[in-house]
Amino acid sequence: MKKLKNYRLKILSFLVFILFLSPINAHEEQHGSLIIYHPYLIKETEQEVSRSYGFLTIENIGEDSEYLMNIIPKFSLSFEIWKRKGASENYIKVDLNEGLEISGGEAIYFDEDTFKLIFFNEKKGLEWLDPHLAKFIFKKAGNIELDFEVEQ
Repeated sequence: MKKLKNYRLKILSFLVFILFLSPINAHEEQHGSLIIYHPYLIKETEQEVSRSYGFLTIENIGEDSEYLMNIIPKFSLSFEIWKRKGASENYIKVDLNEGLEISGGEAIYFDEDTFKLIFFNEKKGLEWLDPHLAKFIFKKAGNIELDFEVEQ
């Protein structure tokens, strides 16, 4: 009986230890004047083309505009951002050369209604539970690495 209690205590201690080592996916992260809400992916594969749709909100709680200058995905080979053109179903491709403005006190939404964030050609062998990291590069806030949670 005593051996069983010691075994249970060891297992419980190990689980608590693993919990503290594991990264926690927060629903929001603050970096300076930016708050980033719940980055997640929905994966789609059709005819050997893999594509993941990124969903998140970036809010600028500062007074001055911030600019998203680039995204460097570590789990895929490329990405594109598309912006909805008015109330229509048409989208135009966003060029980040001059940055995507996030006005002070405003937010941008990567969803189906405003901006579409699409990652293409996921790296081979990546499982859904593996980290899906992407570095977001901002003009003032610098580099922010996000771990996208994969929704099934």
